Amino acid sequence: MKKQSHLQAFRLIRKNRRKRKIDTYKLALSVVLDKTTAFYLLILVVYGVMGFFIANDFINDYYEQFLLWEEIAKQNIGMLFTILPLGYLFQSFKQPGVILTSSEYQLSLLPYSLKKIWLLSSLEKWLKQLIIFMIMGGLVIVLTPLSFEVVFSYIAIAIFIHLTMTIPQWKLFGTRWYVKLGWILLLLLVNGINFTFHVPNVSILIPLLLIISNILMIPKLFDKVEWARITERSDFQIWSMWFVSKVSEVDFKPPRKLSIFRNLTRRKKPFQYEEKSIHHRLWAIYLRQHIQDLFKIIGALFLLVFVFSWLDEWVFHIVIAVAIIIYFSIARSFFIGRFEADLVQVLPWNLSGFKDSYFKWVIFGALILFIPVGIYFITHASYWLPIQLLYLIITIWYLYHITINRAIMFLNKQLKSKLGFEVIGYILLFGWMFSWKFKLVLLFCIVIPLISKKWYVLQPIYNH
Repeated sequence: MKKQSHLQAFRLIRKNRRKRKIDTYKLALSVVLDKTTAFYLLILVVYGVMGFFIANDFINDYYEQFLLWEEIAKQNIGMLFTILPLGYLFQSFKQPGVILTSSEYQLSLLPYSLKKIWLLSSLEKWLKQLIIFMIMGGLVIVLTPLSFEVVFSYIAIAIFIHLTMTIPQWKLFGTRWYVKLGWILLLLLVNGINFTFHVPNVSILIPLLLIISNILMIPKLFDKVEWARITERSDFQIWSMWFVSKVSEVDFKPPRKLSIFRNLTRRKKPFQYEEKSIHHRLWAIYLRQHIQDLFKIIGALFLLVFVFSWLDEWVFHIVIAVAIIIYFSIARSFFIGRFEADLVQVLPWNLSGFKDSYFKWVIFGALILFIPVGIYFITHASYWLPIQLLYLIITIWYLYHITINRAIMFLNKQLKSKLGFEVIGYILLFGWMFSWKFKLVLLFCIVIPLISKKWYVLQPIYNH
């Protein structure tokens, strides 16, 4: 019997998988779609096509505005080389960049080269993305007055970044989380410097570094690769169909072994049955169960602070205060939620110990939000920088204790609240909001929590 080529075997797997997915979608559609629903859906499609032409006429009314945007796009085209790689760095936490499922991996047990299978999967990915970019570029050219040269330049850069970031994302996927975070921080710093000082050589340096890094990583492409983790993540990515999940009301979740906590050295050591260790383990389990929600919340706040850090000073200071309020409100909700789930709900616990162990987790999330704040301080450095940092640290420390103490009082069903200490927290936030104009406000407000002899954080904490 003649052996199939790598391409034939690869296409056979893809063909069978595509057939199974189509059958699954047909089954899901048969559940929610009948003749009446199909008729109304057809009307909606007709309206969508009509809206397409109406949108074209509407956009043409803003011809001069699009010309202005085109000039801005021409001036900042080089920033794409530093902004687009960030997306692939963030994706490296969850996706290897190249889909290699257990089916493709099993081909390596037969006389097939895994390297060639990987290359075919990469080529398929690049071809799909190329078609998507071409369709998007074509729609922009047809619908908007933007010139072909500008759209083509942006599409070409996006394709280049997509090609050259495939191998780095593949290699980063197998590294520890702090390595990925370090590269993200470095690239954010480069973006901040480039945005502020408009360094012209960055648009040339980044593509060269990407090409050189690809050349250096190709010989080590399959060194120290966690194939089990890659195939599990690829299988989840392939079969987690959003529409089927909504119809069946079944949430597709990744394997638990893919948790970001899996590589923590502490988890590989013998567990110490002490109160502090138990509290940390309980927090790790609870936060891992809500890791997707945490990523969304912290990511949204991060983008909020990062975007507004490039606007006026007064806007940035207000956004920081708003982000702190939102963050600690969410932290309070998670603290209360911990005692409404699992065995923790019915057993008595020392809430003071839980509060102390929770502090490290809250600070870890706050440090992520401090990344754009740090970039802002670097680009707006002054003699007041140490005082501003100290002010923010004291404010966050104070608000943490105020917020969690309120949560503890809620859990203990204590209705009385010491509003004076809560007012001090809001005074600290208002002081920060106006400190961009009146620097002396920092010195005045920073003394308020320090001179208090009976700080709210020192009050006794009741047990649940």
